Amino acid sequence: MISITRWLYLFLSYTVATGTVGMMALTVADVAGRYIFSAPLPGGSELIGCMLGVSIMAAMPLVSANRNHIAVSVLDERLGARAREIARRIVEALCIAGSSLIAVSMLARGAYLLDTAERSQILRWVLWPGAFFIAALWIAVAIAHVAGAINPPAEAAKEEAL
Repeated sequence: MISITRWLYLFLSYTVATGTVGMMALTVADVAGRYIFSAPLPGGSELIGCMLGVSIMAAMPLVSANRNHIAVSVLDERLGARAREIARRIVEALCIAGSSLIAVSMLARGAYLLDTAERSQILRWVLWPGAFFIAALWIAVAIAHVAGAINPPAEAAKEEAL
């Protein structure tokens, strides 16, 4: 049986991959329609924009959980192991606070969109499910950072053992 963590990892990975391939296919279809048939894909740019948002947001928990962030290590060489660990925990705390704040904001936005029944301009899709989906992904990002704050990376654990 697949654990829930593994299932979420696979789901998010396939969501990112499907969104990326879908954007490429829609872009090709839109450009071909525009230049060959003088008729762009109706709602193509709106659909590509939605796929882009979903792909980026589905990748955020994966990046956070795997600690694959872009990191600038200007001070790492000058800090001792203890100071690096303190700095890492401060950064994790800021990431937890920031992602939690964005999640709460997206939940409020989702509630607003649900109340007002707003729809997208061209495709006329209801928008609230997307806002709640993005809020759930920001919650997953916050959880990944909580796990990162509790469990030090392998390199930090090795240094502390020395």
